[in-house]
Order: sequence, then C-alpha cells, then structure tokens
Amino acid sequence: MSYEIRLLVEQFYDIQKLRIETFNRLVSWTKEKEDSIILFLNHSANENQTRVVNQILIETQSANVNHTQNESHAKIVNQTKIETQNSDVNHYKVETQVKSVNHRDNETHGSIVKKIQEALELLKKAKSTTTEHKAEEIGDRKRKKSKPNKSYAEFTKKFVANAKFQKMLSQIKCENQLLSVNHGTNENHATFVNQGISEIQRHNVNQSPNESHVNLVNPFSDVTDLLWYFGKLKETEKELKTRLDIWSSKHPVRQKWLDNVVGIGPVLSSGLLAWLEQPIKNASHATKIWSYCGLAPGQKREKGKKLNFNLRLKTFTWKIGESFVKKEGFGRQLYDSFKAQYDAKHDVQCPKFAEFGAYATKNVKGCSRKGHIHAYAKRKATKIFLANFWEVVRRESNLPVSDPYPIEILGHVDIVKPERWVKQ
Repeated sequence: MSYEIRLLVEQFYDIQKLRIETFNRLVSWTKEKEDSIILFLNHSANENQTRVVNQILIETQSANVNHTQNESHAKIVNQTKIETQNSDVNHYKVETQVKSVNHRDNETHGSIVKKIQEALELLKKAKSTTTEHKAEEIGDRKRKKSKPNKSYAEFTKKFVANAKFQKMLSQIKCENQLLSVNHGTNENHATFVNQGISEIQRHNVNQSPNESHVNLVNPFSDVTDLLWYFGKLKETEKELKTRLDIWSSKHPVRQKWLDNVVGIGPVLSSGLLAWLEQPIKNASHATKIWSYCGLAPGQKREKGKKLNFNLRLKTFTWKIGESFVKKEGFGRQLYDSFKAQYDAKHDVQCPKFAEFGAYATKNVKGCSRKGHIHAYAKRKATKIFLANFWEVVRRESNLPVSDPYPIEILGHVDIVKPERWVKQ
C-alpha cells in the first residue's frame, strides 16, 4: 500500500506541474489576444443589453395583444359578469407571475453585464500596466527586469479558465440567436419586430460601427481544447488530493503533529508517512534519514558512480522546503534565520556586478550566489524538520530516541524540539 501511495504522490506533483504549464500557456495566449478579447467582451455586453431591451419590448407588445384578444373574445361570447371577473383575476395572476419571472431574468442578465465589465476592467488594467513597464525599460536600459504582470494571470484564472464564465458567454450568443428565430417566425409579432429593431437601433446609436451589427468570432474558441485539458488536470489533481487525504487522515502521527505544522498538507503528510515511516523505525539516528534523503554533506550525483541515496525522495524533500518558504510558519522563520546567517558570513559581492547591486551569476572566488543562499537555508530548515519527524515517529512507536549529531557530538546547545513546529 505504501508503494501505491508513493506513486500517487509523484503523479500528483506531475499533474500539478502540467496544470501550471497549461495555465501559463493560457496566460501567454491572453497577452497575445488581449485586443480581440476586449473587442469580443464589449460586443457580448452590448448584445446582452440589446437582448434585455428586445425582451422587454416583446413582452410589452405580447401583453397588449393578449389583452386585446381577451376583450374581443369576451364581447363575442357574451360571458357573464362572474366569468369576466374570474377571467380578469386569472389574467392578473398570470401577468404577475410573468412579470416576476421576467424581473428575475433581467436581474440575471444585469449580473452578466456586471461580470463582463469586471473582466474588461481587469484586462485593460493589465494592458496599461504592461505598456508602462515597456516605456520604463526603454528609458532606462540598465534597469532591472520588471516583475511579470500578475493582472494577466488573475484575468486568466477568473475568466479564461473559468468554465462558468465561458458557459455564460456561449449562453448569451445562443439566447440571442434563439430569440431572433422565434420572433422572426411569429406572425403575431411582425409589427413589434419592426418597432423593436428601431428601438435597438436608437439604443445603439452611440456605438461605433465596429461594435454594432457585427457578428464577432469568439476568440476563446481558439483554446477550447486547452481549456478542456486544463479542467481535466485540475479535476484529477483534486481527486488525487482527496484520495491521499483519506489514506493518511487517521494516522496518529498526522493527527497529533503533522496536521499542526504550517506548510505540511495532506499530500506531503501522506508522502512522508509512505516513504519514511518504516525507514525511521529502522534508523537509530536522524542522520541516517538525512543520508537516505540525500541531504547529508557531500551527497551528489556523479557520473559513473552509484547513488547512495533515494533520488525521488530527495525531490520530495525539496518540495517540503519550498512549501516552508511559501507559508508563514516556523519553517519560514528557520529559513529566514539561516539565510540571514549565511548572508552575514558571505556578504562580499563580485566587483564585476557591484555597480548593479547584484550577486554574481558565476562561481567567482569571494562572491556569494543568491540561489545558493536560498538552497542552503531551505535545506537546513528541511533537515531540522526531518529530525523532528524522526523523533515523533520513534516516540509514537515506543522506540528509543537519541539527540541529533550536532547536539550529541558537536556540543551545540540550541536544539529545536517538535513542539516548536506546532502552530499557535
């Protein structure tokens, strides 16, 4: 069973990587097609407003026609006074129900227009921000590369990759086509259609020729398959997470400790228990777990030599360190502390890059590398966590626990206990 869980954990992160890559492709497509998307959303908003106006006019004319027909019919058949009163009451009830339904329908279409306008504002904001960044880079060639515009990613997440929003846009088009067909074939509304057309023309009198009376192609149809693929990846990722959560949710180590560690979720908890529970029971010292994970000093891949650690497990522990960096917890505090210590020891910068205030990008004697500092601090935080995890599993299994190597052999006094990881 542990083997299957380890495989599922690896598959989860593979699928997550594919989902992120697919999402980045959608963001790139949004940047490329932003003008077409803006034009289409403007057109969709106008179409929806036109549909509301058209529907109101149709309902008003229909009510007048029905009322006239009912009055003529009453005169012809000479209904009694009581029957006429009953008919009026029923007619009033029907009209009230129709008005109530139409009111809700108009409110729905009002929310649709509001949603489209929100999408337009966000995309225009992203476009204007990108233009400003380009202008700044042209004016100052030595300026550092600006951070990627997060507005495009936000727009893609909320609207492009949102199945409900895409369905809403398709619905607007279908409803307008259906409304046009129904009233084009209805002889009783021939006069009204002519009036409706003139009303809609007056409603769109301030629109530009490019926005009115143009049947625009939906630009999102270019990425239909990509959106389908993204949705399936997201769905599979969610199902895998649920299944892994169920597997480890009843484990005492997770209930007592792992669930209270900031940065360790159900997937990482399942991976830790599936990979390391049995090795920890066989390891008399935490340093053996470090070696098994490839975190001991000097452990690296060398050509022609057999690995003395589990490469997949080393990748998994890398993900644990990344999770600590992203979450505001004790793991992040350790990371920041180790990073500051390393910065204080290796604060000399390469003369070649000193004028830009940047770290060296090559191995230069006396220079520190920003990436190495990040990896060093993250690796130390991960090793301390694994040592505490080793202690918790051993105590839960009633096995003897020894002090870590730095405390027992090197004489260090600052020891981190498992209780420090528990969120307050």
